[in-house]
Formats: sequence, structure tokens, C-alpha cells
Amino acid sequence: MITRLLVSLLIGGVLFYVLEQGGLPVVPSEEAWSHLQPWALFAFIPLWIFGTYLRIGRWVHLLRPLEPKVSKTRVIGVGLVGFAALFAPMRMGEIARPLLIARDKQIGFMQAAGTVVAERIVDGVMLTVILAIGLATATPVSPLPDRLGDLKLPVALVPAIAKSALVFFVLAFTAMALFYFWRATAHRIVYNVVGLVSKPLAKFVTDQVERVSDSLQFLMSRQHGVPFLRDTVGYWLVSAFGFMVLLRGAGAPASFSQACVTMGVLGLSTTLPGPPGFYGMYQIGAYCGIAMFFPQQLLTSGVVFTFISYCTQLATAALSLLLGLWILGSSKRPGVAADGGGASGMLSAPPSQTSR
Repeated sequence: MITRLLVSLLIGGVLFYVLEQGGLPVVPSEEAWSHLQPWALFAFIPLWIFGTYLRIGRWVHLLRPLEPKVSKTRVIGVGLVGFAALFAPMRMGEIARPLLIARDKQIGFMQAAGTVVAERIVDGVMLTVILAIGLATATPVSPLPDRLGDLKLPVALVPAIAKSALVFFVLAFTAMALFYFWRATAHRIVYNVVGLVSKPLAKFVTDQVERVSDSLQFLMSRQHGVPFLRDTVGYWLVSAFGFMVLLRGAGAPASFSQACVTMGVLGLSTTLPGPPGFYGMYQIGAYCGIAMFFPQQLLTSGVVFTFISYCTQLATAALSLLLGLWILGSSKRPGVAADGGGASGMLSAPPSQTSR
């Protein structure tokens, strides 16, 4: 973990240097701030909060097929903490939700981790599809810039990267679905391959594979799969609409399609492990998306949009952490007395196995 932290800080330092050398400021200038309309903040922040609620709350639809009695309150509490943990370096926070929800002894760690993987794949498909539609319906500048500020970073590569990402996530989703529907075949292949090294290891690995495949039950659940997809689509569309509002309020007359492209490019830039808070990766992704349509306003409206949206996410993460810890500390864990030890109790040793 220490190594990952050091690597992430090194990446962050490199990106800070790159942004500085490229003439891409992180903090807007006084002249850039003059383009901002105050109404944009009052519109963007509630939209962002609502989208975040949809993103966090939808996880219950992936967990309920595994355990119908799982508490939505505790799922939201874990989701809030997990959302804050996403801003940890090198995406180490992805493990937070499975670890926390497994402490309630209703759903195993591997099953919960499987739902997180499935959620990420569905998000990837949704984001890249929205990006592809945005690229098809929006009109970027022509030719696309071959530089980003003073950086030799050709914005013209964005469409090709978007297509590659769409293919990758569609293939990942297809593999996930095939793995669920042909579980016995997957079990046999994994066992035979790992068994060449060690039979006990093969049994352990296939047991974990079975637990992960259990997490894909939402694929065939009308009761849970449809609400999950509804909230996922809602989350991304609300986010895109919020970006459009903020772009317009910052002085860039963005259409909804252009906002979708900006969101898509920004989203892809933060999918890979990186520095704490996605610093640098977030800024470069946002600037690339904006430069496709408003290169002349990149250092004014673009910087204001990027700074406000980034700070809003960090502030939301901090508040989510506090609220999530409070919910988990005050809510009743399954099979545990209501007092449960408060927030400190949540961090103590896990209780004994709960009967179901």
C-alpha cells in the first residue's frame, strides 16, 4: 500500500508539472471568474448531489438478489463511505465497499466485490455509449486541435480512444454475461487451468469464481435489474445535464451533446489508477473534452468549469465520508444490538456470524 501511495504521489507530481508547463492552470484567473454566472452554481450543485444519490443508492439493487433482507440504510452508508474512498490514490478505495458490507455477515466479500466489478463494467458501457452518441450528434471544431494549451497532446486522438474504450467495455460486459449463463463451463475451465499448478489452489480459485458469479444475478432479475439500469441511466444523464448547465454558466454555450462528450472524455480519463483525488487526470480529461468544442475559451470558461466541478466532487466526497460514517455508526447492524458502539463500534472487530 505504501508503494502504491508513493507511486500515486509521483504521478500527481508529474501531472502537476505537466499542467504548469502546458500553461493549463488549475485555479481560474480573475478574468476567468468574471465569466461565471452565479445561477450556474445553484443549479449545478443540486444536480450533482441528486446524481450522486442515484449512483450510491443503486447498489442495493445488485445486493438484494444475493440477500433480500440487506438494509438499504446500511447499503447507502457503505456507499457514501465508498464514494469518498474512490478518491484514494491508485483507486485503492474500490475495495472499501466490499470490505464494509461483508462485515454485516450477510453477503460475502467476493460476492460484494463481484457486484462492484459488474457495476463498473455497466458504467463503462453506459459512459462510452453516451460518449459515442455525443460524438455522433455534436459538431466539434475542424480540424481538432493538435495541442492542448502548450502541450503536444493531440485532441484529435479523442474519437479513436472513445471507440476503443466502447469496444473494450462492450466485450467486458459480454464476457460477464457469458460467465453468468455458462457458469459450469467457466468453473470447469478455471479448475482445469489452475489445476495444472495445484489442485487445492484450483478448488480455492473456483470457489471464489462461484461467489463472484453469484453477484451477477441481477442480470436476470426484472425486480432488481431494471431499477439498477434505470438509476444508472438517470445518474449519467443527470450528470451530463449538470455539466451542460455549468459549462453555460461559465461562459461556454454548450449543447447537451457537447456536455455528454465532455463528461465522457473526463470519465475515461479517471478510469485508470492515478494520484489522490484523480488530480491532474481529471483536469486533462476535462480540458480535452472542452477543447473539442471551445478551444478559444479553454483558459477562461474551461478552467472555471473544471475547477468548480472538481472541487464540488471533492467536497461531496468529504461530506459523504462524514455522513456515511454517521449512518453506519448509528444504524443497527444485522444481529447486533441497536447501540452497536456508534461510529467507533463500526471500526471494531466484526461480530459473530449472524443466523439467517
